[in-house]
Amino acid sequence: MVTTGTNDESLKLVPHFPIAVLRTILEQQKHTTNQDIELFNELVSRGVPPLVNPKFFAYILGVSPKLIYAMAHVPSRYYRTFAIPKRTGGTRTIAAPRVFLKTVQKWLLINVLYKRSLPDYVTGFTPQKGILENAAFHVGKQHLVRIDIEDFFPSIGPAQVETIFRSFGYKPDVVNLLSRLTLLNGELPQGGPTSPYLANLVFFPSDETIQTLATERNITYSRYADDLTLSSDKPFDGDFLLRIEKVIEGARFSINRAKFLKVGKGQRHITTGFVVNEKAHPSRTFRRRLRAKFHQAADDPLVFQKDYHRMQGWAAYVNMYDKELGQSYLAIAQKIPRPPSRKK
Repeated sequence: MVTTGTNDESLKLVPHFPIAVLRTILEQQKHTTNQDIELFNELVSRGVPPLVNPKFFAYILGVSPKLIYAMAHVPSRYYRTFAIPKRTGGTRTIAAPRVFLKTVQKWLLINVLYKRSLPDYVTGFTPQKGILENAAFHVGKQHLVRIDIEDFFPSIGPAQVETIFRSFGYKPDVVNLLSRLTLLNGELPQGGPTSPYLANLVFFPSDETIQTLATERNITYSRYADDLTLSSDKPFDGDFLLRIEKVIEGARFSINRAKFLKVGKGQRHITTGFVVNEKAHPSRTFRRRLRAKFHQAADDPLVFQKDYHRMQGWAAYVNMYDKELGQSYLAIAQKIPRPPSRKK
């Protein structure tokens, strides 16, 4: 059997599983062929986990192949669904995977999907980037356009997800399995650990086209999840925006017309929650509301016990864009007593 030609040290799995040991195990399995070993070596050389077949994937995870099969073919049993309120009104349905499926999806995110890096201008749900980094691209520009993609996750189905997993070099049986493990009812579930990054990878060819069109016109482009932002020191012409629209719709996505925003010189520019006319910061109204909350929390921390996690989150949020104020809010938040743990 073929056993050489790869650099095992170039690929690290999380949690750690030595590649050389995996190769030995594969070689010792009864039905392993030379083609399996060749595929193993090829995948390792690509820097991705050597998922040569569904059973070997289950072995790497330390999970029963029957459980993997069940999660892939009857996924509805392995999700819990609930609704959360939207800021703009109405509710959003969240489908959160249960423990076993969530563990599998997190493994795929870290060990497979994160192997495909994305450029700086893709800021949503990527390591070390977020809403502040997205807003920073557009500080001080005279004109700004914001485009929202409607039903971003539900618009992505089996064909697009299979294309992503196929691009890593996996065979059809593994591609089919991984797609089933990351989809629910034929679409990306809101609440799945793999959904945001898969959506990023599916939309990335459109990102590249938009970035090229923008760069040719000295326009700055960034995207945070389903929120696209373009900014410039010159007014946007209709032909350019029409071409952007065609790129989005050509990729089988729809624009949410109700959320389309176009603002010019002298108007307030907001993207991903930050005002970016001069520097990236939240609106004055929002900052005043937070200031009042933390002032009250400093005087009587116990009153905010039920909002413990929310206050920790707000303090961390402020710390992103204003370190001095953020540190003072974090100190106040730390004095709020934790709510009692729920009895099981």
